[in-house]
Amino acid sequence: MNAMAETPPDGIYRGIPFDEYLGWDAVSNSALSRFARVPAAAWVPLEDSPALAIGRAVHCAALEPNRFPTAYRPKQFHGSTKDGKAEAAAALESGMNLLARAEWDDVSGMADAVRSHPAAAALLADGEAEASLLWTDAETGLRCKARVDWLAPDFAVDLKTTKDSSPSAFAKSIANFRYHVQQAHYRTGLESLGIPNDGFFFIAVDKTAPYPVGCYCITDAAEAVGFRLRQRGLRAWKKCVESGIWPAWRSPSIETLPLPAWAMIEEEKAE
Repeated sequence: MNAMAETPPDGIYRGIPFDEYLGWDAVSNSALSRFARVPAAAWVPLEDSPALAIGRAVHCAALEPNRFPTAYRPKQFHGSTKDGKAEAAAALESGMNLLARAEWDDVSGMADAVRSHPAAAALLADGEAEASLLWTDAETGLRCKARVDWLAPDFAVDLKTTKDSSPSAFAKSIANFRYHVQQAHYRTGLESLGIPNDGFFFIAVDKTAPYPVGCYCITDAAEAVGFRLRQRGLRAWKKCVESGIWPAWRSPSIETLPLPAWAMIEEEKAE
């Protein structure tokens, strides 16, 4: 778990290491998403995983191509060999991230696909990567934070790696992973800090070759749902702060559950 760093005043911060950002004591979109499952989950840190590590590499390669060669390189040796262990130790000491050859190829392929997509290239033509925001929510008084993948002069972009970047599949991902709430959270932060944000766009890229890319914005109605869910979550968060109680239950009472419809149909077919 990341130790809490001293949280600076409200504002936009550039060049902040990700670990330092994680240590800021403020409500993030990811914490709010965990809170929506059960409040106590907000304090369970998101464990790192190979998928998250690859996602960070793709972000670096696609959004910070000048930094990528100094931050990542492919492994030269198998990790279990003497040379591999020495390579890993040297990389750890220098801060270099090592990728297996297949991972390197996928990361490079995804980044190239994003940069060569006409709309994605236009979205990323002017701006800065990984801008960190801190602000105070106007209604609840809670400190909030966000790390914007790409901040252009008057809009923001979020880069997502996904199994399927087709319109229908990514629309489901938006609902399942609460990307519309993330958009609301980020746009609220930008507005609170007086930063122009006339639009919010998603660039979605498949994790497997040939790495198809889709560029999307959501409807006003979908965004409105995101804003309502975000504010509802912050109100509930504030109640937990005030009471000191962060429940791990889904409901405090006994609930009656029916069988899923498919189970009822299977039983009827068996007769």
